[in-house]
Amino acid sequence: MSADADYEGVSFCVVTHDRPSLLRDLIEDLREEVLLLRGRAEIIIHDDASTDPDAIDLLSRLGADGDVTVVRKDHAFEVPESWAHHINLAFTRARYDVVVHLDDDVSVDCDCEPSWARHMAGYLRSDRGIGVLCPKKPGFFEPAVEREGDLDACAFPGISEPCFAMRRETFPRLGPFDTALRWLYGPDYALRTIQAGLACAFDQHCLQTDLCPETGLTAARYRPEEIPFGRKLRDKWGTILDREEFWPYRGL
Repeated sequence: MSADADYEGVSFCVVTHDRPSLLRDLIEDLREEVLLLRGRAEIIIHDDASTDPDAIDLLSRLGADGDVTVVRKDHAFEVPESWAHHINLAFTRARYDVVVHLDDDVSVDCDCEPSWARHMAGYLRSDRGIGVLCPKKPGFFEPAVEREGDLDACAFPGISEPCFAMRRETFPRLGPFDTALRWLYGPDYALRTIQAGLACAFDQHCLQTDLCPETGLTAARYRPEEIPFGRKLRDKWGTILDREEFWPYRGL
């Protein structure tokens, strides 16, 4: 852990693979966030073994700019497409007290202030009962239960893997994301968060847009190749997945 890890600020941790146009747009958006946060932020890119020449060129240029840290992986991980590896590494590199993970195909906006990251970080710092906070994602967080006494953040027994935020101090408490579950590391981490007495929640003022909506957990849950990972999740959690409060996972 960096000696600066307790500093108040935001560490943006982006995972990417062969999508240079999406990554370019996302980094420009995050640079605006860094300005809005008055420099109390950093951008870290974890590249999952990109082979596209344009992607490699962009990563090289971003790394040379000086305001972005690029961590390149020369070969794919043993479990392909599981970005949990990169998320775990990102938390060990993060300098600031709030860490925001983003896939390279995500865009986030806030309806009440210019900086969505500042808004989400504010919730995490003020409500220590929240373990993982996501921006609102249409269709994913419905229905949801409003957190008692808070009309702006709603509890939900799940995590939207493309974008979520945590306090840096929460990661050691919950442990690393399970790299053996491929896309299903999100449900597993949500269950572990709730089991630890913390809430998963979403910020109703921040809206997440998936620019490649065909990818991710919602689609992966129904692909035949994902069935073994669903079985692994069920083997790990058993009948807990059938409880009413964990309704999003009852079909896994």
